[in-house]
Amino acid sequence: MTELNDREQALRIYECQRKELAGRNDSILKKFVRDPKYGLVPDKPVFLDGIEETSRFLESLTTSDGTKVYGVRNGEASRISGIAGLVDCYVMFYKKKGIFFKKDIRIGRIYICEYSNKTVWQAPRGYSLDFL
Repeated sequence: MTELNDREQALRIYECQRKELAGRNDSILKKFVRDPKYGLVPDKPVFLDGIEETSRFLESLTTSDGTKVYGVRNGEASRISGIAGLVDCYVMFYKKKGIFFKKDIRIGRIYICEYSNKTVWQAPRGYSLDFL
């Protein structure tokens, strides 16, 4: 039997903890989706089923007018009362192209909780999901 490296071991521990906590959020995620602040405030995050779904969600995100955006995780995750697990904050940007420059424009924040057994494929207000 081979020893796991630190990263693999950390991922296994995370996944065990995530599965244990995920069921607690399944009953609340649908009521958040209908809220106008869904995904835009820490106490009403987008619920996703783990790290891979978070990457897929962020890669598919655009502004409402179809402009491609990207998110940068902002610091440490937060514990929010009533939500099992942690909530991550992503600062959202898009690249503005000009004649002589490219500039990253900050457009807001999105809050994501990876502790769910289900992924809610609905973008927060002001955003869309572009599945190609």
